[in-house]
Amino acid sequence: MNPTLARPRSLLVATDLSSRCDRAIDRAVLLAREWGARLVVVTVLEKAQLGELQAQGPLALSAEEALQLQDQARRRLQAELGDAAVPFDLEVAHGAVGPALLRVAAERGCDLIVTGSARAHGLGRLVLGSTVDLLVRRSPVPVLVVRQRGRRPYPRLVVASDWSAPARRALEVAAASWPEAPITVFHAYGAAYPARAGVDLALARDAGGEQATRTAVDFIAASTLPEAVRRRLQLWLASGDPGLLLQAHGWRHPYELVVLGTAGRNGLAAMLLGSVAERLLDMVENDVLLVRPV
Repeated sequence: MNPTLARPRSLLVATDLSSRCDRAIDRAVLLAREWGARLVVVTVLEKAQLGELQAQGPLALSAEEALQLQDQARRRLQAELGDAAVPFDLEVAHGAVGPALLRVAAERGCDLIVTGSARAHGLGRLVLGSTVDLLVRRSPVPVLVVRQRGRRPYPRLVVASDWSAPARRALEVAAASWPEAPITVFHAYGAAYPARAGVDLALARDAGGEQATRTAVDFIAASTLPEAVRRRLQLWLASGDPGLLLQAHGWRHPYELVVLGTAGRNGLAAMLLGSVAERLLDMVENDVLLVRPV
């Protein structure tokens, strides 16, 4: 395996101190235990919010009250993680949420950023074009978007692939982070050639499947994976819409982790699974690990 790839040693989990972030915290704690990693728990006080509170006439916050607000945030974080049974640091950052999280992750040497699912408010607005989009575009480390309650380790990883270099990187990162977990490489294909009059569609799909199998074998052979991981890999090659296939799979297996490689330069719209990638965070029931290329 690529020597630069290994299990994360330090995780950053973002929280807005509300119950909406409980799932991300639960999963981050579980991963920290599983990996023997240190946890960095971060909440962000946006300067604009503090400025507004400090400018509201008789009800304005004094500088001392602003510090008290920060202390209160630290106490709430401490109470949240007090029985986590993993080493952790608490950080109250300031500024715009996305850049603040990236700054803390870099300063603390974090190998993974864990955040909650898409929402409309709070830490926020974790929707396309906002915090998650910024993290995916700019984070040098993988970003884990948590949807499901983290009660146990992921039973299986499903690595969605379009046979590209970013997809290969995603597979290698997944194998390094979870070296003992079952891994399925998923690819959705169409017919090997366009349908036209007189063409048997079933035969066309079969030909597409045979072509996908050959490509998958070459793709895996070119990946830097330990032999033990190669022997455990399973292929899931299916004809159809990737988003709908993964969504249906998530309904049946919500606790599996979906892993996706991204192009990294233009946000979620640049993921190499094409337009399906933009739909993925909205459609699937699973947690999603987003991995950008080096």
